[in-house]
Amino acid sequence: PIPPTAPITETPPPAASATAFIGTLAPYDVSKLPNCPFLIDNNTDYELIVTIYGTTKPGEKPVYYSWRVTNSFRFDIPWGSYQYTVQIGDKKTITGSFGINNYDKTTMRVSLQKVIVIGP
Repeated sequence: PIPPTAPITETPPPAASATAFIGTLAPYDVSKLPNCPFLIDNNTDYELIVTIYGTTKPGEKPVYYSWRVTNSFRFDIPWGSYQYTVQIGDKKTITGSFGINNYDKTTMRVSLQKVIVIGP
């Protein structure tokens, strides 16, 4: 007689997970273009995911930024035309656009009610 064997159990593959992109994506060294300081000011009690994407001027280079912001965050952004999406925790998402064409600081103030971009 053939001896009994243990049942075969399959191990499921690990579950796929996605991580949000955080940082700057640009196919060109945009630090060589005219730029200005940009401040994201979080006036909510929630973590923000701020996505800014657009095209630089001059140069017409595509740029994509995505940041997690708990309080405030500053970075340099090249002159250009941009759209933004701000996700406020699990409460709401706000979209809009702005342009930058000089060296003055630009500030994005985020509240639960609205996003205001103040600057050039």
